[in-house]
Amino acid sequence: MLKLYYFRETWVKMGKFPLNDVQKHKEFYGRNIEQMPKLIAEGRTPLSIAGLMKRRIEVLNSPYEVRSAYWDNYFGTGDGIACHPNGKGKVVLDAKPLRG
Repeated sequence: MLKLYYFRETWVKMGKFPLNDVQKHKEFYGRNIEQMPKLIAEGRTPLSIAGLMKRRIEVLNSPYEVRSAYWDNYFGTGDGIACHPNGKGKVVLDAKPLRG
């Protein structure tokens, strides 16, 4: 039996979050369980773990405010982690149970 684990909360430390500067990114602040249906309703695709890692690398030479937004905050993603009782696990890309 596989168990799917994910973070139910997204915390953001900054009052103003400078991620909305690019049209393809939009902040959905709050609990993932409440925000994911809103994101899906707008026809958006949840951020993947790989997408977040790529974006963090892209902003390394950006101004402090942008770099800090990606490196100093928590992010909820559409990916989940499936753990098997034998200790093995894997990342479940675009996990349907996380879509709400």
